[in-house]
Amino acid sequence: MIKLIAMDMDGTLLNSQKKISPRTKEALLRAQEAGMILILASGRPTSGLTGFARELSMDRHHGLLVCYNGSKVVDCQSGEELFNQAMTVEEGKAVLEHMKKFDQVRPMIDRGEYMYVNNVYDQMIHLDGKEFNVIEYESRGGHYMLCEKKDLAAFVDFPLNKILTTADPQYLKAHYQEMMEPFKDRLSCMFTGRFYFEFTARGIDKAKALDAVLSPMGYSPKELIAFGDGQNDASMLAYAGRGVAMANGDRLPISRRKRGAVSAALEQRFDAPAGDGSLPEQLEQIASQLAAEYWDEHQKDILDIVDGSFLGEYAEFSIGAQFRSAAAVSMAYVLMSRCGLEAENYFTHEDFLNVFDFNTPDTLTELGTAVSQGSEAVLRQIEVTIKKYER
Repeated sequence: MIKLIAMDMDGTLLNSQKKISPRTKEALLRAQEAGMILILASGRPTSGLTGFARELSMDRHHGLLVCYNGSKVVDCQSGEELFNQAMTVEEGKAVLEHMKKFDQVRPMIDRGEYMYVNNVYDQMIHLDGKEFNVIEYESRGGHYMLCEKKDLAAFVDFPLNKILTTADPQYLKAHYQEMMEPFKDRLSCMFTGRFYFEFTARGIDKAKALDAVLSPMGYSPKELIAFGDGQNDASMLAYAGRGVAMANGDRLPISRRKRGAVSAALEQRFDAPAGDGSLPEQLEQIASQLAAEYWDEHQKDILDIVDGSFLGEYAEFSIGAQFRSAAAVSMAYVLMSRCGLEAENYFTHEDFLNVFDFNTPDTLTELGTAVSQGSEAVLRQIEVTIKKYER
């Protein structure tokens, strides 16, 4: 049975306004009242998570904060540090010294109430054709005061849980291998966003932090469901008994020129009219259709396994509605993501709240099977259509 819920923050728990929506909050509060433990797992510092933890009443339910991508774990209720593995002073100094070779890279480190940078006025990066004040964003997100240090490497005389660097996405993509080269066998180095590249102690990731804390508490990975969307979430999703990637899989190259052929093929195969030519809407229609078909074919088997899950609280009709809704939205999200569409523009986090009702291994497996089988059928048709189009 699922007893713990681990969630990444940005791109997963938080909406586009960097807030927890009311419906998401309600569902998570209900999960805690039912005895489940919430875990916020993020690259953010502790100070950037405590406000969200209080909002979710995690300080009353022994919720956990996995901070700095797994470098530190804190018990929300007691404030106790359950795990802490920082870089040594020498490692931190070496990274900061090496970053001086990259004129567009801005390192950021924190201690106490302060975030330290080289130049508080050198704040802007270029993101999607616009200027973005990344230093202000980070300092406000972590509730830090800013402090300028011209030479961060010389300044640091304390262990660092994380060194965050930022630059224009194109610059990081072109230089990240050179940035990490001296440390690739000594530290954990990874992208945590298009414009973020981070350094932590060797072997640090969210999975290691979770295992270091949950195993002594008597929990197994099978009792954990985890949600994430980034490279830094991969280990956590693999560790959990049920890992839910908010967008995953290799993308199919559906250019605008190919969309007409793809839509026509999908209409013929699944009897789903393209309507005004919107591929996302057509994929949503197909997902709903396949979810309903799966329920009709497996209804008896599903009803036999709901005991012990939140689904068991519903009447039979409502169980069917919850299953069809959760399967349809999950399948549609997978299909849009795999087709290179901006799935985040078509869904909100509230659309996925029904997934929390599938809190036992059996119900999660059944939901996952429905989503996997349906998605694979649609993606196979799309792949065949693209190959024919390209001949």
